[in-house]
Order: sequence, then C-alpha cells, then structure tokens
Amino acid sequence: MLIEQLPPESALSTQLRLEIGDAPPGHDHDPETEQWSRTEHLLAAVKDELTALRYSYTAAHSKQRPRWKPAPTPRPGVKSKKKRSRLNNAQVDALAAHLERTQGDPLNN
Repeated sequence: MLIEQLPPESALSTQLRLEIGDAPPGHDHDPETEQWSRTEHLLAAVKDELTALRYSYTAAHSKQRPRWKPAPTPRPGVKSKKKRSRLNNAQVDALAAHLERTQGDPLNN
C-alpha cells in the first residue's frame, strides 16, 4: 500500500518504470533522466507548446517582436542547449593582471 502511494519521481517508482518499460521514449536508462513519469514529461511538452503558441500569436499580432523568447521547461537530467559564456585567453590574462594589482599575487602569498 505504501509503495503504491510513492510519488512518480521517487527512486523506487523510477526503478519500477524502468523494469516494466514505461520510461519516456528516446531516453537512455539513466536514473537522473528518469525522475519524471510519462505524465510529467507530457505536461512539460504541453507547456512548451503553449508557450511557443503564445509567442507566435504575440509576434503575429504586434508591430514589434516580443522581447522574450520561449524557453523549454527544464527536465531532470537533460542539459540546457543554452550557450554558456566563457572567457577567452586574453580576458583571463586581463582578469589575472587586475587581481594581481588589486589583491597581490595569490600564488606567492
């Protein structure tokens, strides 16, 4: 009785879904990606579609493009496709020089 009442994202429910083959299609069997049940994945997909429709409607019915862009709902175990900002070598050198001037050389302290 207690096992049946566990939430779908619990470790036991996840393992049971994997064993009976109820995992979302297209996912490997990584417990991190299997924390959501099929229902939760479907709800996230519906939310993403509604957000895209709202964006399209707003863009079609206004003179300017909307200032926001639809972003997909984060899913457990799925990495974001958003490009992270990284410093190039010149920026790292400039930052190191600035820190050395303002705080001294941390390697020689």
